[in-house]
Amino acid sequence: MTLRNGSTFNGISFLYKGSINSSLKVYPLDSKGKKTGTTVPIDKETIDFIKRVIDEKGTVQMGACRDNPSPNSLGKMLYGMGKSPQFLSYILPLLEEESFLTHYKDGGAYWVNRRTEMKTVSDKVSDDNVNDIRIPNKNEFIKGCKEFEKYGKRDAMYKVATFLISHYWAKPSEMADALGVLLLTWNQAFYRYGSFDFDELEKCIKDNLSLLEDFRKRTIFSFSTQDEGKIKSLFNSFLKALKIAEGKAKGRLSPVAVAKALHLLAPNYFPLWDYKIAWAYGCYYKVRPADEYLKFCDITKTIAEKAKDYIAPLNKTLVKLIDEYNYSKYTQGWI
Repeated sequence: MTLRNGSTFNGISFLYKGSINSSLKVYPLDSKGKKTGTTVPIDKETIDFIKRVIDEKGTVQMGACRDNPSPNSLGKMLYGMGKSPQFLSYILPLLEEESFLTHYKDGGAYWVNRRTEMKTVSDKVSDDNVNDIRIPNKNEFIKGCKEFEKYGKRDAMYKVATFLISHYWAKPSEMADALGVLLLTWNQAFYRYGSFDFDELEKCIKDNLSLLEDFRKRTIFSFSTQDEGKIKSLFNSFLKALKIAEGKAKGRLSPVAVAKALHLLAPNYFPLWDYKIAWAYGCYYKVRPADEYLKFCDITKTIAEKAKDYIAPLNKTLVKLIDEYNYSKYTQGWI
């Protein structure tokens, strides 16, 4: 059988025989591109198990550390089966070549996401394809919200920022400060490289205040294709205003920060996301984030229409509860 070339997510080359649909024999290479003399056999049962977990979870951490894989990761699951987490370094890149999954890096950890067919905003999400966007049932949704209440320790900052936005509405300078309260804590992983320019954010709010006021009065149920142009304009304006303004990462953009800001400004309408949540719903925002956010708004509306009878919002908006469910399931893996 012919040897084929493969490469790990870290760019380390290896050779292999077999198929990702059957079994593999992997031959690691040294720094000079020569076989190390080690052969790594990987059986079909292991490959099928990994595919099944990714299929069920949607998004999951890789965890390829041989001796101490991360909790709830694929590596930890393999370790518990008596198999090496390092198998993942070979299996996952080959599954990505087969378009089964995509991967991304968050901090020092790799994550994989089940690749799903992407929908356009104009596509109507009907009952026939509702499972494609992973709408939770009542029990799962309530469980996710309860787990968030149990473990979501940073929600105090959300409450403070929400109060400040309401209190200082129509005062762009104070509103920018209020957004900073949330963004520099909830999005600390991004802004640790440098802050955004508060003056630029203030100007963005001032220029878009009338449009923001309109959306603040609305709910996600009113989202329609007629809103697309306005939302894209808002999204792109805030994307520029919230870019890192200093340091080595100057100019770096954060679609996550934009969604957080828009949600605070119109909490019944604009949904929140992070990288893992966006990918779980097939919204790959690396290239055209505003377009992907429109898709996510459409998906959130569909989920809201199903979840509106699941739980009483009380002092939270339904959009926020949907985010809490998503965060529990896709970001943290609590359910």
